[in-house]
Amino acid sequence: MVVVGGVTASANETVPEIWDGWTTTAPADSDLDGVYEINNGAELAYAVKYGGQGKSYVLTADIYLNDITKVDWLTGTVASGETVNTWYGDWQVTAFSGTIDGAGHTVNGIYYEAGNVSYVNYLGGVALFPKLANLTVKNLGVDNSYIHHEASASAFVAAAQTGSVLNMDSCYVGEKVYLKGGTAGAFRAYAKEANGGTITN
Repeated sequence: MVVVGGVTASANETVPEIWDGWTTTAPADSDLDGVYEINNGAELAYAVKYGGQGKSYVLTADIYLNDITKVDWLTGTVASGETVNTWYGDWQVTAFSGTIDGAGHTVNGIYYEAGNVSYVNYLGGVALFPKLANLTVKNLGVDNSYIHHEASASAFVAAAQTGSVLNMDSCYVGEKVYLKGGTAGAFRAYAKEANGGTITN
């Protein structure tokens, strides 16, 4: 048996790949059906950082952005000697526009600790999708994550730009997710200027 990222796999199973914290790799449309496959953290990081580019994506596996056994997800405490991968804030990404089908998979290990900083971008925040333009997301979970940002903190969407729309269906936030911010919400934090959307199931 092998344990990686808190997941146990037998010798003939694929061990989950943990993102290295900086690599971004463009997802491919391997079967040319117009849907780009996200297989790992590097491909998810690319899609989020560069704003989705209006494309459709599907997750093919659970994603591990950190080794989930090395962080206390309710306090943010990182194991001694471990270097944690910090996820993106809204000031580091293009506003996301596109469609994501999680296909029943979960994104694990989103981590951001604002700490005692003298400057924070109060217009944005941190989430799986830090900045929103137009997003439709379904069948996706977020678990084993810790987000502390003094503006907005959310498992899914932090900041919604003017005129943005969020549609969610059959998504969930697991019990090992800690969110702290000036505005915080499991699915969406700050959306004052958003046009709305739907959150179902």
